[in-house]
Amino acid sequence: MSKLYDLNDLENFFVKDLKDNIKVDFPNESGSVEVEKTIISDDIFLYKNSFNFKDNVSLESSSSEEGLCINIVLDGSLKYTDKILDEQTNKCANSMFVKYINQSQSLFEVNKDSILKDIGIIIKGDFLQEFFLEKISNKELVLKNYEKNISTNFKTAQTNLKTKILAHEIFNSPYEGELHKIYLQSKVYEIVFHELSDILQVNRLKNIKKEVKLTKEDIYALQKAKSLICEKRFFLNLPKLSKEVALNEFKLKYGFKKLFNTTPGALILEFRMLEARKLLESSELNITEISKLVGYKYVQSFTTAFKKRFNVNPKEFIKSRKYYY
Repeated sequence: MSKLYDLNDLENFFVKDLKDNIKVDFPNESGSVEVEKTIISDDIFLYKNSFNFKDNVSLESSSSEEGLCINIVLDGSLKYTDKILDEQTNKCANSMFVKYINQSQSLFEVNKDSILKDIGIIIKGDFLQEFFLEKISNKELVLKNYEKNISTNFKTAQTNLKTKILAHEIFNSPYEGELHKIYLQSKVYEIVFHELSDILQVNRLKNIKKEVKLTKEDIYALQKAKSLICEKRFFLNLPKLSKEVALNEFKLKYGFKKLFNTTPGALILEFRMLEARKLLESSELNITEISKLVGYKYVQSFTTAFKKRFNVNPKEFIKSRKYYY
């Protein structure tokens, strides 16, 4: 059975207090939490958190901290429940989330003999408004959620390599004093730039897809492109196919996915391989000649693609001929 503790006494530290760090020991030596707070700028705050638990522990926490929160787990794991949304997730090493929050009510459940290390970056104020909120298309929905104290989740994922390295560098800063703060500032700004850019890029792509409409002419061009591939009149690459049917590459890929549930590249590859297998089995051409016929400049590239598709080397198919070279 886990012991239940309340972390609400920490709220003044997170929101108001400007102390550099704080440590809280739980009763009966069941565990402790250490937090180091760094003010990166007027609008960006960094929290380095270390949790050490000797018993099964449940921690309840509520906070009026607001802004965009980037949370990155470096080590350990716990079960996290957002009590407002009634959503439960497992936070584990190398996982992260990015949320826009107003108020939070949370429950953390941690197993005995666990150590958890993570960092949290809170972005607010003019910086958040100028570099994020003004650039996202769903700003109205985000602000409505904010007014209702509902979090808007922009990202939940495994931490990418670049962010993972930066997070570990932040947590294990080799410096002290002013140099320490400058070092943390540089790393935090890099994470903020990388993660906001990533979210905004995903946001833009979603909007583009919503806005794309296929005209009758587009559909005709897509059907023509498919026919060119299927009839094996040409073994075209994507740029050449796009030019042949007078349709840009983005709309070509988007239209194939929407109409045919595949990509032009996948269809071209499939027919290349089928034609190659037919020629290997029944023609008198050698591998070099066949690879060129189906659109490959280099024999090795053809061999690799063929083996991946049929799980056998092209030479094995040639051996099935009555006469082969």
